Amino acid sequence: MQLFCVACPGAGTADYLAWGACLPAWVQVRPLPLPEVQALPIAAPTAVARHLARGLELDVRRMPYAVVGHGFGAVLACEMLYALRERGARAALGLFALGSVAPSRWAEYECSLECWRRAPEGARWPALRAARSGYTSYRHQPRTPLSCPIHVLAGVDDGPRKAQLKAWSEETAGRLHLRLFEGDHRFIRDRQADVLAYLGQQLDGFAERWSGAEAI
Repeated sequence: MQLFCVACPGAGTADYLAWGACLPAWVQVRPLPLPEVQALPIAAPTAVARHLARGLELDVRRMPYAVVGHGFGAVLACEMLYALRERGARAALGLFALGSVAPSRWAEYECSLECWRRAPEGARWPALRAARSGYTSYRHQPRTPLSCPIHVLAGVDDGPRKAQLKAWSEETAGRLHLRLFEGDHRFIRDRQADVLAYLGQQLDGFAERWSGAEAI
């Protein structure tokens, strides 16, 4: 099984590289680098999602997959799944949204702007400048929900309210699962062992259900 990982713009993919050693051996962890700012501005998040979908079209045909996104990367991951569906690709087994409000609630969520204000001046350019453009330019478009379940993971001391997290249910015709961890937006690092244990357990369940469906 492939696990495609979409980081929050400006954060990079380094955190995901060590995940492979902590997840089941049959899980291929695939961090997805976002396009360079000069090549495809993050100010057009749906364009970025379509770009990622084009690059994965062959990969998702050959092997089942799930997707994880952190922060605004979770919104991009969701948009990517919609773009893959438009291209006729197989559906994901599941989406994990880490530390992110639902796409439909992004406009009311100011955490990204607060993170931008707290960032050191020298660290804002160019990656964080591009990230902020993406945050503020994103506009949610209601569509037929995805078929895969969505697992929302968040820190209890992070900014999103529960209602903003539960609104992820609008993006799935399947089940929504909400799992809270101790910590703030950095729970993905501070509680990494717990987060990966949860992911591993859910991926194991995905694999069992997929194997059963293939056997029918």
